Amino acid sequence: IVGHPGETDAIFEKSLDILKKINFSKLHVFPYSKRDGTKASIMDGQIPEPIKKMRAKRLGILSKELEEAYLNKYLNKEVEVLIETNQDNKSIGHTSNYLKVEVEGTFPSEAIVKVKITSIEGDLGKGIVIEKVAV
Repeated sequence: IVGHPGETDAIFEKSLDILKKINFSKLHVFPYSKRDGTKASIMDGQIPEPIKKMRAKRLGILSKELEEAYLNKYLNKEVEVLIETNQDNKSIGHTSNYLKVEVEGTFPSEAIVKVKITSIEGDLGKGIVIEKVAV
C-alpha cells in the first residue's frame, strides 16, 4: 500500500530501496484510499492524491522491471509447465513458480510438459516442448 498517512518522501524512497534489494518477481501495488470510520482516516499526514498516484506509478514501473528481470532468468532454460488452456494450436500453462508459458501445439489440460523457454514477450514465456512428463 502506497501513500498511507504519514508516509514521507524519505520513507517512500527507503521502501523503494528495500524492494529493489529483496528483488521480488513482481509487486502488487495499491494506493491507500481513505475510509471513513477507520483510525487511518483521522491520522495526521494524509497524502495528497497526486503524490499517491505518482508513487504508485513509480512502484508500477519498478514492478515491471523486476518482473522482466525475473522472467529473463528463465530464457534458454528448461521448465515443467502444467497446461491449462488451448487456443489456435497453442497451449498455455504455468510453471510451479508462476511463470506463464505458451507453446506451439495442443496438449491436454492438466498435462505436464517439459519446455525450453526460447523468448519472453511481455509477461509470457514462449518455448518449445522437449517432452511430455505426465498426462
